Amino acid sequence: MATLTINRAHQFINRLRNYRVLVNGQEMIQLGYNEQKTLTLSAGTYIIRAKVDWVCSEEYIISLGDQDVQTLEIGCSITINNYQKILSILGFGVLLGSILMYETITPIALGLLLAIWVVRDVVLTKGKSFLYYLSTGRSKYLYIKPLRISVSH
Repeated sequence: MATLTINRAHQFINRLRNYRVLVNGQEMIQLGYNEQKTLTLSAGTYIIRAKVDWVCSEEYIISLGDQDVQTLEIGCSITINNYQKILSILGFGVLLGSILMYETITPIALGLLLAIWVVRDVVLTKGKSFLYYLSTGRSKYLYIKPLRISVSH
């Protein structure tokens, strides 16, 4: 029997949601935040896919021999860098300042929020924004990558 270990990446995004791992179309396990689980599978070729809500990963095809040991990592493709964090805080400050000063959200504040959003989610991510992953890129929201392969001889 082959051993397939699946690690969930240590990421802040989706921290409160479980990833469902499908093997050949059937849900086998759920992975919580920073969790690792191991499956024992017979030798063969498998299609692995991870899902959370309506978004998922691309299919990952793996062939396992009888004594093979493989480790995969599943994580979210959205990464947040320090510039995006700063712009998020700035956007929140603009919104909060508008509400505190004028007791409403002003058109100027909305314009600034839109500009901050464009810079943060479109320019800094090179078009791979949160909206991309929730729409046309929904099958690339999660990733699956090999961490370690040990093949028996």
